[in-house]
Amino acid sequence: MKKISLILSFFAFMLYTNLSMAQSDELLASNDNSNNEYKIESKIKWISLEDAEQLSQKHKKPIFIDTYTSWCHWCKVMDKKTFSQAEVINYVNKNYYAVKLDADSYAKIKFKGKTTTNRNLVRSTFKVTGYPTIVMISPSGKISAQAGYRPPASFLTMLRNFKMNNK
Repeated sequence: MKKISLILSFFAFMLYTNLSMAQSDELLASNDNSNNEYKIESKIKWISLEDAEQLSQKHKKPIFIDTYTSWCHWCKVMDKKTFSQAEVINYVNKNYYAVKLDADSYAKIKFKGKTTTNRNLVRSTFKVTGYPTIVMISPSGKISAQAGYRPPASFLTMLRNFKMNNK
């Protein structure tokens, strides 16, 4: 009987802890102040290319596209070591519209009003030949593609330079 009581107490405690944490998360979310420049994001806000194009034109903010494949080791390293860093997350979310494109996918996608596939867009339009490749598009439409793994500091330097030189 003591075992059952102990198990029930444990489950009640876990339920209470999870509910308390969920309420805390809700409270934090409801007190979110998007004007706070010191706000720490937990991950990059990835959006569709179509949405990024529209927002880029409206707000004059560049687009950064992570072109990747499921079999690419260095793409996974970028996800784990670069895109998970707080400084990278905050800089990207504040200064770019971020898009992920699976370069092996035949999914239909629209770019500059034309329908194509991810695979065709990455290879033909962006001229990507290796992965990962970061494609940056200025609000005026200038495209730059940089191939290879980038650690956080190098990645941020690349994005800052592109933005500064393509206003």
